[in-house]
Amino acid sequence: KGAEEITLKLRDIDSRVSISGVLVYINSKQKDISSGLSNYFSGETLSLAKSFIIDNANYSLSQNTDYTGAITFKAHLPSTYSIHLTHPEYHYIEKTIKLDNNSKNLIIDMSQLGKKVRVRISND
Repeated sequence: KGAEEITLKLRDIDSRVSISGVLVYINSKQKDISSGLSNYFSGETLSLAKSFIIDNANYSLSQNTDYTGAITFKAHLPSTYSIHLTHPEYHYIEKTIKLDNNSKNLIIDMSQLGKKVRVRISND
């Protein structure tokens, strides 16, 4: 199955107002499944198969949220991603998220600087 579109929305944890301009860095490091390919491929076909798997299993994205506080990206489900969220008025967040068919619309609530750090991740 192909990649699914995921929407990630960032909100203020107290007011629930969308936060634009959050720098979102997403990184996926899937386990290396290319080692078993030599049982099925050889030569140039093996090289092509390995490069395809590496290109599609290891994914990274760096993008700012738009005026709605959201970004969209493609993901093969299920999968695990590390995310880093940075905004000058909010606490930095680094989390690992697991995506599946029930998590195509994620909401992450962020705490403003000067307030107790709280993070809430939920499905829309």
